[in-house]
Amino acid sequence: TALLSENNKQAALSASVILRIFSPEYSVCYRFNLSGWSKNYPTITPAGSEGKEFLLMELNKKKKKDALFNTAFELFTTKGLTKTTISDIVDQAGVAKGTFYLYFKDKYDIRNKLVSHKTGELFFRAHEAVQNAHISEFDRQVHFIIDYILTELNKDRTLLLFISKNLAWGVFKGAFEEKMPDDEYNFYQSYLDMLAQSGLHYKNPELMLFTIIELVGSTCYSCILYQQPVSLAEYRPYLHRTISGIMETFSQDHTTCEVLSSDTKTHVDHTA
Repeated sequence: TALLSENNKQAALSASVILRIFSPEYSVCYRFNLSGWSKNYPTITPAGSEGKEFLLMELNKKKKKDALFNTAFELFTTKGLTKTTISDIVDQAGVAKGTFYLYFKDKYDIRNKLVSHKTGELFFRAHEAVQNAHISEFDRQVHFIIDYILTELNKDRTLLLFISKNLAWGVFKGAFEEKMPDDEYNFYQSYLDMLAQSGLHYKNPELMLFTIIELVGSTCYSCILYQQPVSLAEYRPYLHRTISGIMETFSQDHTTCEVLSSDTKTHVDHTA
């Protein structure tokens, strides 16, 4: 068994790195990230030169896929999807067209996976930020993540335009299930884990998340891009109060809401 010294671990904390340590019998992979390190890749891979070749091959695959993603994002946000061809993407990325089809069916497939990829990265960074902030209450975690994402999108208008223009719930859910960026993190599972750790209970957590995401996406787009009807800074307090109301509505303890009409007050049962 290979042991890592504390100095080696600390040196790797500034980046996300995959390192395989080869023993005479087998290799073990360790994942380093900003919050620490953990054993990953339970599959035993060959030791010695075979294991090193396997690692280099995996890294080369990741490099090519990243090049395709980065190039497609640049072309889609400058030329547009319609005017971008697969040949444009592979030529600028410097990979063979056959390599493209190893990962994607067509340019619409890479567009959808790119939205999932970019959104997954955004949620990954937000999740890391909430962990580093040591926030344990579930409702505060949700508000923190929303604030973080809005701040990032406010700084990167190109990303906002790309995500908003191409986003549908199916693609968004793909982003939740995307394993980013170390093949271990999964936002939707992390969301469920945060909920489980809180001890709180909500009816249909996925629908609650969908409702919050749809609210944020549909109302903040104009606030960020056009400062309409108000600036994002002015809108944030109203947004957060509405999110709190959504979470209260989905709470297991909140089963009815009052509906006022002109002459009667009735109760609508949401458990039906």
